[in-house]
Formats: sequence, structure tokens, C-alpha cells
Amino acid sequence: MQPFHAVRSVPTPFRRANVDTDMIIPARFMKSITKEGLGSNVFRDIREGADGAIKEARVFDDPRFSGSQILLAGMNFGCGSSREHAVWAIAGYGFRCIIAESFAEIFQGNCHKNGILTISLPASEIDTLETAAREKHEINVDLERRYIERPDRSRLAFEVRDDVRENLLFGRDEIAQTLTSALSISRHEERAKSRTPWLFSGQIH
Repeated sequence: MQPFHAVRSVPTPFRRANVDTDMIIPARFMKSITKEGLGSNVFRDIREGADGAIKEARVFDDPRFSGSQILLAGMNFGCGSSREHAVWAIAGYGFRCIIAESFAEIFQGNCHKNGILTISLPASEIDTLETAAREKHEINVDLERRYIERPDRSRLAFEVRDDVRENLLFGRDEIAQTLTSALSISRHEERAKSRTPWLFSGQIH
């Protein structure tokens, strides 16, 4: 996956609480097991009415936030089912970072496995970022230094687990992380074969 070092853009403010995965990508768009095309249907039922008409005050189609790579969300973002398609859809739309008051645990884990940084902040801090966004000001999310740079150049530190940070910086998922120890794993297997060869012979003793 694409490494994540820093992202600078005008954030998209969508502060609704308890946004579930069906709201992120409705089930009717999950007919494929690939990631292709999911981004175009992200938040479809929020962006369009049942008749296909574009809804008014549609934040995801507001030109102020065109090309945004940062999503400002509310409390308990990504709750509901464990569908990874929700994260694929968000990534397909172009978001690389989600800043929210809190996240559903499984959704947050899926984000990290797909190259999306999640940051938890108090509502008051997100309020200031939303104000900047609606005035079309960019913010910079720096994962290497673990801070958000506001439009006035002040910095807001955020927390991220060391293992998550390292994997995102190197663009690797948990499988790739395991394979960084491939040599040690091979050596362990060779030692095991020499000590307990009957376990590897395919024969029952």
C-alpha cells in the first residue's frame, strides 16, 4: 500500500455521530470482492435522495472540499458491521486521514491495514479544524512528527501507536510486517527440523 508520511489539504467536515459502515458504503454496492468503483459510491445515500436527485448542502460535493484527503468526523465513526468495503470506499474516494472524536475498533483496524491514518481528538479541537475547513484553509497532518499544523502554523500533537505509525510510514500491512522477520522465521524452522525431524516428515510415529 502507499506509504503515509504527511498529507496537506482542506479537510471535509462531516461531523455526524454514529456513522455506520452501511452509511459509508450501502450494502447494494458490495456485489464485488474487489475495491474497484467503491469510491464513487461512498456516502451515496447521504449525497443523493432515493430518486437519485442530489441533496442540498451536500458536503461531499461542495467545491470547497474538492480533492480533500482529510475527513473530519464525529463520535463512534465506522460502527456497525465489520465490512472492509467501507474503508476501501473511503480510500477510493481519496481520503488518506480521518480525524474523529472516536472510532469503532474494527473499522479503525481496517483503516490501518489499508493505509488510512486515524486520529482521535476532542470535539473542541475538531471544531477549530472545521472552522478552518469551511474557510477553505488547508491543514497539514504530519505522521512522522505526530502533529497537525493548523492554518496559523500552530501545531497540535496527536497520539498513534508506534507499530501503526511504522507500518503506515513504510506502507505495509500486518502480513508485510510479519515478513520483515522472514529470515528469523526461516532460521527457527531449520532449528525445529533438526531437533524434531518427525514433525516435518509427514509420517505419524
